[in-house]
Amino acid sequence: MVIKSMTEKKRSVKKLIVLLLVVFFLFGCSNRSDITKSYDNCWTDCKKDFSDDFCKKACKRDLRWKYFATARDKGVWFYDTDSVTYTSESVTYTLGSVTTSKPPEKRAKVWFKIIPTEKGREELVKEFGEKYKKADFILNLSEISCTQREIHRLEWRIYSSDGEIIEEGRDISSWEPITPGSTFEVLFNEVCSKKNK
Repeated sequence: MVIKSMTEKKRSVKKLIVLLLVVFFLFGCSNRSDITKSYDNCWTDCKKDFSDDFCKKACKRDLRWKYFATARDKGVWFYDTDSVTYTSESVTYTLGSVTTSKPPEKRAKVWFKIIPTEKGREELVKEFGEKYKKADFILNLSEISCTQREIHRLEWRIYSSDGEIIEEGRDISSWEPITPGSTFEVLFNEVCSKKNK
């Protein structure tokens, strides 16, 4: 009788382990699966406009970065799924003796990465100088107002292929409306559509 109960306990423990693994796989890996699919889309979209060599480099899988857009003649765009942060702030205005409050404004801070094409790199050189010939990728930290459909840049870094920073800056730009059909609208839809954020 004791042996049978030990055997039953072992079966119960095995069932519990299998159930936990299934739950983890279904819920814990869904974001990674979504990112993996995004790299398939990266390859498909990239091949429409760019060379195989560029697409192999740009669409190399990195489970932290999710592909979201290809900008013709500019490059391939990704955002960092691990560092997106959300805030919700109420705004209060006072005019004379009258105080008015707006509903909370949902905002997201997100790092995005651009891997420039040769033409995109040439535009950087033309606009900012020769040191940008070595530009391999660009990182931008931006804040998006999910409520107002606006974006502004907080900081940026331009890296060479050996990982060295070519140039960086912190320049809080003014809020700009997100243009319909733009790359930033795709990013807005990705980041601001997340449930319960």
